[in-house]
Amino acid sequence: MAYAAIGVAAVKNLLGSGGSSNSTEEGWTARLMSAPFGRVLVGIVAVAVIALGLRLVRRGVKKKFTDDLAGGVGRGVVRLGQIGYIVKGVAFAIVGGLFGWAAISYDPAKAGGLDDALRTVNGAPFGAALLTLMALGLACFSVYCFAWAWHPKVSTDTDTRHQTDASRGPGGAGRPGMTS
Repeated sequence: MAYAAIGVAAVKNLLGSGGSSNSTEEGWTARLMSAPFGRVLVGIVAVAVIALGLRLVRRGVKKKFTDDLAGGVGRGVVRLGQIGYIVKGVAFAIVGGLFGWAAISYDPAKAGGLDDALRTVNGAPFGAALLTLMALGLACFSVYCFAWAWHPKVSTDTDTRHQTDASRGPGGAGRPGMTS
């Protein structure tokens, strides 16, 4: 549902009817920047968010997300996951870049959330096309998540050493080192 909301926000932004919801990001960024070493802390947040974005892109490109899937998914589901993870990573990287720009320019108003990231993309050359591709990519991720929900990799560990006492039955029967 969250990705559907992001897609709707992208379409609203594209059509020019999106409202700003970034006052929270600006508020905590302003408070953080007014603290000692605040710009450095905002810069660290920026680097962390960009690193997360790059990790998501890498996960999509290298198909690392397939480790979380049980068998039985088709190539189409894998392709949807690839597209989705890459676009999600790009969106995170843009948000991180906005935080970085706020730290460099010492302007908390430049920090923003996803709506500012979408406006930034929309303002770029071919921005409307890029924004449409991002919305489609996030929609792909949404569809992939439904497939992931149907085919999750589930642990089949039957070694009782990893089970809790409650999972062994009444009185923790079968606990190692306990004699009857």
